[in-house]
Amino acid sequence: MKLQRSNGGNTNWRLRIDVGTGVWRSTGVSERPSSRTRRANRGGRPTAGSELTVEAVASATLEVIADGGVESLTRGRVAEALGVSVRGLYRLAPSVDHLVAAAAVEWQRRWPLPPLTADWVADLRTWCTDTRAHAAAYPGLTAAVQRIPPALVGDATGPIVQAVLARLVEVGFAMDEAQSLFGVLSMHCLGWAVIFPDGLVLDASAVDMDAEMAQAHASFRSDGFTLGLDLLLEGIAARLGAKDEA
Repeated sequence: MKLQRSNGGNTNWRLRIDVGTGVWRSTGVSERPSSRTRRANRGGRPTAGSELTVEAVASATLEVIADGGVESLTRGRVAEALGVSVRGLYRLAPSVDHLVAAAAVEWQRRWPLPPLTADWVADLRTWCTDTRAHAAAYPGLTAAVQRIPPALVGDATGPIVQAVLARLVEVGFAMDEAQSLFGVLSMHCLGWAVIFPDGLVLDASAVDMDAEMAQAHASFRSDGFTLGLDLLLEGIAARLGAKDEA
């Protein structure tokens, strides 16, 4: 995320999470450090925030999101969950966007790996179901991550992506095909979690929907994900069968 400030001159820097040390780092050249930076560089008595790690902040942020969704996320609630002051949290999370970014990294790290059995279709079904559940467990986070600069969030899903791609290549797909299929499956799982989050209740009267349509909508919400996933997996298996016959 590129930030600009004017302190008698321009300051350009980039904030990112250092995965190895678990702290925020800034890179770039500043013509004139801000007063906040000068105070921080002087050191002095440690604050509660200096004892925190990004991992602890990320975990607490995920707990807040799981409890009330991204809309409920504030630095005050995260600070309360950590038992520190908002001021003590500032060094690691100067804004809500930093909380979302830290949570996103931890959320990606916790992403479920696909199982490895003799039934690759069943393995993909399990992974897709687990992926939807993982996304739905943190309401609003999937969409919120899209608003955060990629450089700030990073990508901790590399091992998961590579595992799914390797599985598809193993059964006979070319890498470019595997990448396309992975994208389709991911969009189905994540899209369903975003559009139909767990706990969503439809007020039929608010959308002028009769009882029959409301029942059909409820059935679709309940069974649509599985039906769509079954159709996708059947299509993938049929495509592989066609390749074998050719």
